[in-house]
Amino acid sequence: MNKKKIFFFISSMELGGAEKQVYLLIKKLQKKFNISLITFKKKKTDIYKLDEEVMRYCFPIRKNRNFFSKLLNYFLLLVKIRKIYFKQNPQTVIGFLPIPSLIMLLAIRGNKTKKIISIRNNPDFQKINIFWNILNFFLQKSANEIVVQTNSLKNKLKHKFKNKNITVIPN
Repeated sequence: MNKKKIFFFISSMELGGAEKQVYLLIKKLQKKFNISLITFKKKKTDIYKLDEEVMRYCFPIRKNRNFFSKLLNYFLLLVKIRKIYFKQNPQTVIGFLPIPSLIMLLAIRGNKTKKIISIRNNPDFQKINIFWNILNFFLQKSANEIVVQTNSLKNKLKHKFKNKNITVIPN
């Protein structure tokens, strides 16, 4: 019997709370599911090391000051992710942290795969630039489920996402 496939998206597996949660989730789920992880930093920066059976894709994002270079780099990143997505055909995708979640939602936009985003921070205290905020406004609504860390964040997001399942999972 083929195992179902789950894709995780996060910036890196460096030291951090969200990274630790991804690591623990993958360790728990890898026996029952085929797990793939997409990060935007190379493996050599990892603090949390995963088993070889986890399919790992690293797409380092270049830091460019030129707006058009940034746009081109993100476009190429989306193309790479879509190519892997269609080849692997996961049943569920899970994004952690704002930017990786938005990249995930944008890359697989228009597909019926279950999309879960995990908001591990309070958006009032961790600001993202106007470009990502605009994408955030349009794309987060395409997520099937949102996982947050606190009830207060859940209550705040209930007003923004009226028809969404919002689940609280504390650290």
